[in-house]
Amino acid sequence: MTITTEAELEGMKRAGFVVAETLRTLKAAIEPGVTPAELDALAGQVFRQYGATSAPRMTYDAPVNVFISVNDDIVHGLPTQRPLAAGDVVSIDVTPFVDGYLTLRATI
Repeated sequence: MTITTEAELEGMKRAGFVVAETLRTLKAAIEPGVTPAELDALAGQVFRQYGATSAPRMTYDAPVNVFISVNDDIVHGLPTQRPLAAGDVVSIDVTPFVDGYLTLRATI
C-alpha cells in the first residue's frame, strides 16, 4: 500500500500498534508450561481490546487468531495444546485487521 494521506498513515499506525502490543503481550506470556493455544486466546483478547480482527480468520477462515510455530514446525502453524518446554523456539505471526487496515506479518 502506498500511503498518500494523513488518515492512511494514522490507520497504519493503529494497526502497527496492535501488532506491537500483541507481540509484547505474548512475549511476556511465553514460558514453560503455557500452551500455544493459550497464547492464541491471549492474542484474541488483545485484538478485541483494540477493535482488531484476525486477518487469517477473515481471509482464510483460519481457526486461530495468530499462527504459532514451535521449534522446527513449519511457518503458519496452528496453535496446539502441547505445553511449551524450556528452550523451545516459538515463532508467532500476528496479522490484525484494524479499521480497514491490514498490517504485514510480524514474527517473534
